[in-house]
Amino acid sequence: MINILSLNCSLAFAPYLIDAMAALETGPGAPSRTIRQGGSGMIIERGELLGVIYRNRRADFGPPDALHYLATTGLRAESFGIRLMSEEVVLASFNQSLIVSNPQSELWLEEPLARQLVAGFRRGDVSPDNSLPAWLKSSVAAGRLLLSDQRTGRWVLLGEDHIADVERRLDLFRPLEAPEVASPPVIQVKGIDIHLQSAFKLARTLRDFANTRQVSGYEDSAPGFKLGIAPSVEGIQVSDSNSRVGLTPREAAKWAGIIEAELARFNAIETVRGKITTVTSDGPGGRFVLQWGDEVFIPYESWGQARRPQDRLIRGNKAELTVVLDRATSACVALGADELSALGSIETVSKVDVLQEMP
Repeated sequence: MINILSLNCSLAFAPYLIDAMAALETGPGAPSRTIRQGGSGMIIERGELLGVIYRNRRADFGPPDALHYLATTGLRAESFGIRLMSEEVVLASFNQSLIVSNPQSELWLEEPLARQLVAGFRRGDVSPDNSLPAWLKSSVAAGRLLLSDQRTGRWVLLGEDHIADVERRLDLFRPLEAPEVASPPVIQVKGIDIHLQSAFKLARTLRDFANTRQVSGYEDSAPGFKLGIAPSVEGIQVSDSNSRVGLTPREAAKWAGIIEAELARFNAIETVRGKITTVTSDGPGGRFVLQWGDEVFIPYESWGQARRPQDRLIRGNKAELTVVLDRATSACVALGADELSALGSIETVSKVDVLQEMP
């Protein structure tokens, strides 16, 4: 997935987003447009800001933030080979899976199945022995391969150029050798999980309310969580997607202290660059880098490993940003000088340079 502030979307939208963000960075360019991929619609609005609307969520940002997301989306596109082809077909290689998307549908095909489909297309019969999965129906006619997902009733029609690109990818699928990593820590406030991306601002808000009795409401939204602050009968209300609790000024001061103590225990550091809030914190044997929906864990030992194509972490550079992609989750973070300094608060910043680089 691609995360942009409060929304996330399929990797198939990467080519369109890259065009729009690159145009915003260089000046007037791509017009507003509506796009469909994988059966979902996206609206890209051009004005002073770039607006992206997807599944009832909206993100607006200017050139500095567009550069950030151009870097993260661009590294995903390079690493996964995301390519927009004729007839609005998008192909991508996600580790050992093939993503095939068009305006009507999106299919994920494992490498053996992709090989079988290519071989069947070349001989004119994809499944002579009915060996395809039960959910997938296919046929070859007039130089086209039709794939139909029986679970959704959606379909993808591929031509010779698409098949040739899939064929090229067959020997480029890269296995992933990486153990599961722990999830970033959260802080509980009366039963509500506070993600570290929101914790610093919440602590400041609670502290201000305890001192002034004034509440400035706001909402922090990310693809995986939501935190809302508003006035309440008790004084101040803290809510997520499912629960809400009220705090008095005295309770607010107590919880501000608890959050601050937990952030210190995690050695958490907050940096803000435009609309991009980055939090780095200690984890088991490494550091978490959290930028709203993008959460990447960088183990200390990975900084000193040989550069192998199957490594989980990929590093790239865009302008003055260092970009790190987690191939297992597609989470991607872009780091400026301040974020790199925060990441290097325990280990030297130079260790980031030995992450596996894109060829």
